[in-house]
Amino acid sequence: MTMLKKVKETIIKHNMLDKGDTVVVAVSGGSDSVALLKALSIISSKYQLFLVAAHFNHGLRGEESDSDESFVKNLSKSMGVVFESGYVDIPSLIKKRGGSTETICRNERYKFLGNMQKKHKADKIALGHNLDDQAETVVMKFLRGSGMEGLRGILPMRDGIYIRPLISITRKEILNFLKKEEMKYVTDSSNIE
Repeated sequence: MTMLKKVKETIIKHNMLDKGDTVVVAVSGGSDSVALLKALSIISSKYQLFLVAAHFNHGLRGEESDSDESFVKNLSKSMGVVFESGYVDIPSLIKKRGGSTETICRNERYKFLGNMQKKHKADKIALGHNLDDQAETVVMKFLRGSGMEGLRGILPMRDGIYIRPLISITRKEILNFLKKEEMKYVTDSSNIE
């Protein structure tokens, strides 16, 4: 079964989209988010979707972060998709507030996506979590000593707003899809670490 077919089945199974929805798509420029944007753009005519590519620059990797933002801006333009970007100086926030980089980044990213949802009166916010992320989440929770309730993985849809159309797709399937579609993406050096 093709990745696109699995995405369509996931959308139907979890009732993720309605005709005419405006969808803010979180796009980092990495393989998962580029595949998500491409898949949604392919099916957008069936659902009459209005897509907004939203890129959040954490400011953690200097020129590399700025380059990723430019990549997503150009990708969005080439696909005829509205582009929005946000920036927060995460290192300064960490100095001011303390706390983990990962938690602060996630909180600021979700705040930005929420602001984009309001700005565009969007119905949904699409995130690029996939089946591999799902497995990693459950393993991490298990290693932290979570009970059975806490071992729940990433939900396909949360709060009626956040959707994860790639949640049943493996990273290998995503990479094959991108190759077939001749789509480029960026590799975040901090993810390699």
